[in-house]
Amino acid sequence: MPAKTATKSYRPSLDADTIKYLSQLATREFATNNHPLALRAIGKLAPFVAKIEAGAVKPSHTYTPKQDIMEQLGEVSSEVTHSEVTHTDPATQEEAYKLWREAITNNDFSLLNIDLIAQAKDYAYLNDLLTTEEEEEYERSLNITNK
Repeated sequence: MPAKTATKSYRPSLDADTIKYLSQLATREFATNNHPLALRAIGKLAPFVAKIEAGAVKPSHTYTPKQDIMEQLGEVSSEVTHSEVTHTDPATQEEAYKLWREAITNNDFSLLNIDLIAQAKDYAYLNDLLTTEEEEEYERSLNITNK
């Protein structure tokens, strides 16, 4: 019988909505690409989501975001819009868009980060480069982030 090798495991701290979202992503990935890691993720996340929804598990801790310096000084910075947060010159946004599309084509997202993706999506939206479905998803994300 072959010897079992140890696998290192990590525990991220995620809220219930993020865990549900990751479970849905893993399910979609398994359904569309039959990826074996997606199946492993579903096996861990789906039962956990069910336990959360049933109230069978409680949060391990509660995180209260720290006020940023502007809020501490009395200015409300929650009114900042998505486009103000990701504001860059158009040339940078165009490069971000090219990198984003290249990553999608090659299925290699190692060079992307959240800010770069946001810039790329802003550029694509402002230049009518999104499909109708992508445009609707983008607009829904703006409603979530600007609340």
